[in-house]
Amino acid sequence: MAAIEIRVGDETLLAHLNSGNLVGRFVFPSALLGRLTLAGEPRSVGKARTVSGEHDLLQVAIREPITIGAFEFASEAVTYPSPGPTANVGASLLAEFRVSFDQKNQRVRFERV
Repeated sequence: MAAIEIRVGDETLLAHLNSGNLVGRFVFPSALLGRLTLAGEPRSVGKARTVSGEHDLLQVAIREPITIGAFEFASEAVTYPSPGPTANVGASLLAEFRVSFDQKNQRVRFERV
């Protein structure tokens, strides 16, 4: 699965590009949420099934901006927990861009559509 670095406030983390993720624009590990400033109360948005069982999914707005390259996303609602230690960029956010992969140089280009 393709992965990129994203910035969340002052932190840099790895995020998978997941066009099959219909749950949320950004899905974060629970551990990251403890280091962010929440802009509201978490709310339930459903359940996820993984090989380790069923998990409740929560969503909450955060105050820190999320940055992918030159693109900044402020006041985003993020979904958690991710199924692993890596963040996830979902289909609804990817649909806003034309995404090109340069496999030889291990680069990804995002262009707004």
